[in-house]
Amino acid sequence: MDEIVQEIDRVRPVWLRVANFFGRTLEVLRRLNGPRLVVWKLEFWGTDTPYDQVPASAGVDPAAYAEELFGLGHHVVPYTFNEWGRDRLSALVPGLKRRPVGLLPIAQKEALGGDGRDALRRRLGIPVEAVLYGCGGLLHPAKGIEEVVGRFLNGLPGEEAHLLCALVVEDEEDTEDVIRRRWEGRFGRAGMDRVHLRTGLYGDWEWMCAFYRAIDVMLVNSLSDSWGRMVSEPLGFHVPTLVRRADCGTNHIAPGVVLVDDFAGLSASEFAAAVRGARTRAPRLAAYVAEHYGLPVVRQRWVEFLRARTPPERRAAFEQGASDPGALAALDDLVVH
Repeated sequence: MDEIVQEIDRVRPVWLRVANFFGRTLEVLRRLNGPRLVVWKLEFWGTDTPYDQVPASAGVDPAAYAEELFGLGHHVVPYTFNEWGRDRLSALVPGLKRRPVGLLPIAQKEALGGDGRDALRRRLGIPVEAVLYGCGGLLHPAKGIEEVVGRFLNGLPGEEAHLLCALVVEDEEDTEDVIRRRWEGRFGRAGMDRVHLRTGLYGDWEWMCAFYRAIDVMLVNSLSDSWGRMVSEPLGFHVPTLVRRADCGTNHIAPGVVLVDDFAGLSASEFAAAVRGARTRAPRLAAYVAEHYGLPVVRQRWVEFLRARTPPERRAAFEQGASDPGALAALDDLVVH
């Protein structure tokens, strides 16, 4: 902790960014010399999740935490990703109602080269002509990935289709072989040859680009997301995307995204109609994502957001950073994570 404080005091960044309701953040901010400019990122995971709605340290009360943070003497500027999150957080944390909470979406990563649609399919043994569905994200019950796998193996959308799962795992013992054996024990072996999976860190963006290029339809079954990259990213790649209806961030990224009540209860005809709708809407939704969440757009929103909230006595330091290519590169890394 002392090393973190000393490094901040040594570098003296114009703005610090902190996240949510974590006890360690308060410890650092208490120890800093003099008031600082602090950007506070707020996340809300939704009301339909059976897990915590707000990421926080164990035992932390968000309302009391906010009051203490605002009382430390720093210049604290809170923000979240969209109107939905801001409304929910303001109801949960009364102290936020008395302060403006900015809106800064997560930027789309810029596409990288690598495997195209057919190359990845060939490597995985998926016929080039097959309809390939995709799902992905953290392998956690709140994300509903195993429910999608079970419904896929139970006759939806058909025996000629394939499913590719891009999984982020919390337990390093959850290898692809371990997960596959677990799914075979739960769902049976019939059709498992058409289920393909890859485990790894989300940061393997080159592989994720190949994933989005390879799939024909994305299935998102999450009940818990403050943003929902598994929606915004495939939409940006023009992938028709079906999203589970839920009071979480995945439902609030792009107006008109196709929502389904749940995948387990969908009939074949309902599923086919939803896919047709998603294919029709895909070009418009891709244009929306590019217009609102493209990296240059969000970067500029960040610069304007911080400039407007920088006190006059720090404005010169801010403008120096805003014209520094290295500082802007660091900002790019921040706005896409």
